[in-house]
Amino acid sequence: MAAADITPTLTVSGGIAPGKHRIHPAYVVMNALGAIVALVIFAIYGGASQLAALAFDPDRPLWLLPLILVAFVVLLGVIVGFSVFYYRRFTWEITETGIGINSGVVFRKQVHIPFQRVQSVDFNAKILERILGICTLKIETAGGAANKAVRIPALKLNEAEALRAEVFNLKRIFDGEQQLRVEAEIRARRNAQLGIDSGGEEADPAPVQPRFDPQTGQPLAAAGRRGQESTATQLVGGIGELSAGVRGIFAEQYEEDAPVEYEYGLKASELSLAALSNDSVLLGAALSLGGFLTFISPILNLIFAEGYPDGWRVIQVLPVPLLVFLGIMIAVLIFVFGAVGMAVSYGGFKARRRGGRIEVEHGLLQRSYRGVGIPRVQTVVVSQGFFRRIFGYAELTLQTIDTADAAQNQNNAKNMATRGLMLHPFIKLNRVEALLAGLLPEFNGRPQSSDYQKLPPVALRRVISRRAVLAMIVPLLVLVALGLVVFQVDIGDTLVEGLLTTVFGVCLALFVIALAVALVGAVLWYRNGRYAWNQDFLVTRQGGWGIKTLFIPRQKIQWGEYKQTPFQRMSKVATIMAATAAGLGGTQNFLKDVPRDTADAYRDWLKPRNIPSGEQIEAAMNAVPTRLADMG
Repeated sequence: MAAADITPTLTVSGGIAPGKHRIHPAYVVMNALGAIVALVIFAIYGGASQLAALAFDPDRPLWLLPLILVAFVVLLGVIVGFSVFYYRRFTWEITETGIGINSGVVFRKQVHIPFQRVQSVDFNAKILERILGICTLKIETAGGAANKAVRIPALKLNEAEALRAEVFNLKRIFDGEQQLRVEAEIRARRNAQLGIDSGGEEADPAPVQPRFDPQTGQPLAAAGRRGQESTATQLVGGIGELSAGVRGIFAEQYEEDAPVEYEYGLKASELSLAALSNDSVLLGAALSLGGFLTFISPILNLIFAEGYPDGWRVIQVLPVPLLVFLGIMIAVLIFVFGAVGMAVSYGGFKARRRGGRIEVEHGLLQRSYRGVGIPRVQTVVVSQGFFRRIFGYAELTLQTIDTADAAQNQNNAKNMATRGLMLHPFIKLNRVEALLAGLLPEFNGRPQSSDYQKLPPVALRRVISRRAVLAMIVPLLVLVALGLVVFQVDIGDTLVEGLLTTVFGVCLALFVIALAVALVGAVLWYRNGRYAWNQDFLVTRQGGWGIKTLFIPRQKIQWGEYKQTPFQRMSKVATIMAATAAGLGGTQNFLKDVPRDTADAYRDWLKPRNIPSGEQIEAAMNAVPTRLADMG
């Protein structure tokens, strides 16, 4: 494409200029660095030992190592050359009806996205991209696995922000103003026929709500005084604000004119507590500790090998307090690293409502922005992990209609989508109502906690059977088999018999602990189980050690059902389900063991309402010619 065909991206006023535009040349640098890192990692983990053997092998051909080096350089050159061609062939533009994208080197691709089909415009900037002031922009259309998001890589940050604002501005024109003009024209014609003077006055726009802090209910300008926080939280908060304001080398400044209806940030104390109380951080610490033990397993095998008959004694003479201290220190360090990682991920957190959509951005190093239109919000989820329940805090997320990312495989995209859109990672439970009232007033009017109904007593017996009896059958059989080997088989080796006895004792203790945890979790699940619905909302709450509460609007339920197993029929209970369009291909939410008559009432609640009668339908059909004549 000739250079004359490419125009500057932004106008003097900061809008998107007409014509075709290129991405930033840093795309080539990013791809080259990524290729070098990938090749180095492959060399270290895939062929380091072979390369080392070749380097110290005196019988190797003299030309072999130079040939490997040349192959490395040629491969890197091919990747860089392909990136250069891709950069020169990639163009995008704003047309009269949508967004046009041309790309491809060998296979050329032209994409046109109508403004009416755009659902969200998100962008993400990794560490190097943030330094350069560029990002990767993703445009999502209708949700579902069959529709993939379109990506524009290496856009300057202010260009991405201007493109997002321009797209939603034009989308509002196509979706809103055109419809308003049609309705206004119809009203004007009807008023003219009736002799009514409309006066040509337009309704005042809805007042913009002030920006409130969700924790205190005060305007943000008057909230969040750092003098009331510790030095550590002041430092974390300062880093978050500084990171949120970092734009990068090429980004330049940009201010969007669309008014913000509601906005809040995350305090430094909330960020710190969210990182320390996250159950996934604890799980990650446990998994990392398991990986560490797997890493040192070759050393343990060496100690217990035939050539080291005293290996067991070596372990025995080591001071037990030292081993315990080392284990605790490893667990603490892994937990701290996980908590720091989460704090870095959610640092500088901001969420706002603007122009009919929810926008969330966060990240100290890698900055992520995501916006979702209000119609795509399907369910509000209030999650309380074990530790957050103790302190009365929760995590607030949205289940939304998602689109598969073209740069991800289907499984990874689905896993990413199921996490939803984070609204607040650490909010006090009694502040959820205030936050939703300002950010999502569409969810007002749902049942309150005083309206929730408990599960029947038979649900306790059933959950104990599921979680503490059936789930423990296989571990119990394994434990019995191990006990038979330990106590019935004569191995003839005292050291091995002692080791097996120790292993059996450890397994027995773990089984007893797991059984106790399962029993307590089952009882908690029964006590926490609640449900309620009114004219517009369904609410379900369930969970054992952690609790998850779902607010599902009735109009978002695609279909629902209740079903019974033979055992549920005997107990006169059922499982109800509500399916929404959230995620990729939909999400099904279940609640087990509600009373049978409640399940029948739920089925009736799902039936369509205000269905017109035959006479009403016939009258409406007869009125069609008259209405068409009125519209001219």
